[in-house]
Amino acid sequence: MLNLAARAQVESGSVGATLRQAVMAIDANLPLYEVCAMEDRLFESVAQPRFRMALLGAFAALALVMAVVGLAPAFQASRRDATAALKDGGRGLTAGARRNRLRSALVVVEIALASVLLICLINSARDPNKE
Repeated sequence: MLNLAARAQVESGSVGATLRQAVMAIDANLPLYEVCAMEDRLFESVAQPRFRMALLGAFAALALVMAVVGLAPAFQASRRDATAALKDGGRGLTAGARRNRLRSALVVVEIALASVLLICLINSARDPNKE
């Protein structure tokens, strides 16, 4: 298989016919196919990696939005309200403390899960041919 690149000052459609005539003048049995502009060939060669990176970026943005939306209420709920605790005067202290511990545990579990998913994403994005 022989690849040929030619530079021309005119549109690629008219160059194809001229190249066919030149090749047929040299050898009539030599096939000439896939005549296209260099810009088209370059676009084809980077289309798949570009799509993969766009998809990875979209999922990363979605993960970031989901983390912010998921963690914001959890952090809000786990904050201690000092004035409400002082107004209660110690009434129902054990139920409130138990609820706060549960909220804090849920926040820790959510952060741990998000960290594991982020590590998995980073490991899957690596090029397996480099290792």
